[in-house]
This record gives sequence, structure tokens and C-alpha cells, in this order.
Amino acid sequence: MNRHLYKNSFWTGLSIVIALFMTGLYGVILIHSGRVSQQLKQQLNVVVEFSKSYTDLDKSHLFDELDNHEAVLSGSLQFYTADDAKTLMAGDLSTDYFSNLDENPFHDMVTFNLKHDHYQSDKLNTLKHHLLSRSYVTDVVFQQEQSAFIEKNLKKLSVLPFIIALLMTLMSIALIYNTVRLNLQSDEARIRTMKLVGAKHEFIQEPYTKSALKLGLISAVIAILLLLVFVQVMKVSMGDAATIIHYPYILVIGFILLLIGSLIPYTATKTLLSNYLQKLRLGL
Repeated sequence: MNRHLYKNSFWTGLSIVIALFMTGLYGVILIHSGRVSQQLKQQLNVVVEFSKSYTDLDKSHLFDELDNHEAVLSGSLQFYTADDAKTLMAGDLSTDYFSNLDENPFHDMVTFNLKHDHYQSDKLNTLKHHLLSRSYVTDVVFQQEQSAFIEKNLKKLSVLPFIIALLMTLMSIALIYNTVRLNLQSDEARIRTMKLVGAKHEFIQEPYTKSALKLGLISAVIAILLLLVFVQVMKVSMGDAATIIHYPYILVIGFILLLIGSLIPYTATKTLLSNYLQKLRLGL
């Protein structure tokens, strides 16, 4: 019987580790998704096309205005001539396509990036109308579809860890109940003797709840270490984008995992023991 109990405890601990790790991963993705979204939005280009008849003075005025605009990310302004734009597009399209054209279809343009909090439909439309009110601006293009795509996929990315964490938590609780039942069957004679000599329920429960608490804490520590390893691997692979990782958030998640890891086995064990001792008292 002891070998079976050992095996059940191992699988219970393993399931708790997986459940806590996936819960932590879900928390990391959920908390950092906002920072990731902000970072990616600030890399999306806004394109302002000049008319064919604009002057150097028009260009200077526009640059000064955008450079001092609260929505524009500092240092992001770039100017491209129509020939520059044609060269850039030639990298994606066949050069034969452009050689067959009588004139360059592109305009001189300015590109810049917006601060993340200004990448909202109403603010984008206001900025677009403001820029289009100038006679020398023919078009303003935002990458709104890419922004929506980013947010949609970040939400999808967080769903899978949540589902796995939920399933593994349910499995952990089931394994905890099974392990405690096996323990109770093995110790039934001793428990009955303790009740006969007047032992209180709390005294009888103590070794079981201590064992459950120990198992939960060990599982939580292992899950936190695995999560830290995962975060470090991600940090190395992300390069410059690693700045989005915020370690105070990771510490908060680690504390929450310790709390959950302690509560799940302790609460499940105590609940089952209370029901079992109550049945013994009633002679069931």
C-alpha cells in the first residue's frame, strides 16, 4: 500500500506543478499583454503623402508640427522621396512591374510612429482630418488592421494556458482526494483508536494537512522556478524586446502561485478529512 501511496503523491505533486506553472504562464501573458501591445503599436508606421506640388516650406512646416505633436513618438520622423518609396517597394514586387510604368506612382512621404495611448480610432481620425486639411497632403495611412490583429492574437495566446491550468487544477484536486482516501484506508484502525481515546478532530487532521501543505509548497516552488527559467529563455530569445518583461509583476505572480499551491491541497485535504471524521462520528 505504501508504494501505491508514494506513486499517488508523486502524480498529485506533478499535476499541481503543471497546474501552477500554466497558471503562472497565463498570468505572465495576461499582465504583459498590455505592455507587448503598447510596444508593437509604437512600431506601426503612419504614412503622410505629399502632393506633387508641395514646397520645401510646406515640408518644413509639417516636420515642425509633427516633431512637436504630443501623439508623435520622439525621433520617429522619417522622410522618403518618391524614388525611395519605389526602391523599397521593388524589394517586395517584381522590378518588371515598375519598369512597365510611365511614371513613378509614389509620392514623397513622411513616416512616423505614434505613442501607444494615441492609437485609438477617434484620436487617429482626428489626426488624419487635421493633416488632410493641408493642401499639400494627399493621404494619411494608418495600420489600424495590424493594431486590431495584434490585440486579437494576444487574447488568443492567453486562452490555451488558462484552459490547461483549469484542467490540471481539477485533476490535481481529484488526485488529492484519491491520495487522502488511500491514506485514510491505510490508517483507519489508528484513527478509530485515536477517536476512542478522545482525540480531537484537529489533532487527527494535523499530520494529513501538514503533509498536504508541504506537498503544495514544494510544488509551488518547483512551478515558480520553471516559470523563471521560461521567462529567462524568452528574455534571451526576444533581444531588444525583452524590455517589456517587468520583474515586479513576476514576483507578484510567484507569491500568488505560493498561495494557490498551499491552499489547493490543504483545503481539499481538510474538507475530505472533515467529511470522513463526521461519518465516523455518526457511525456510517
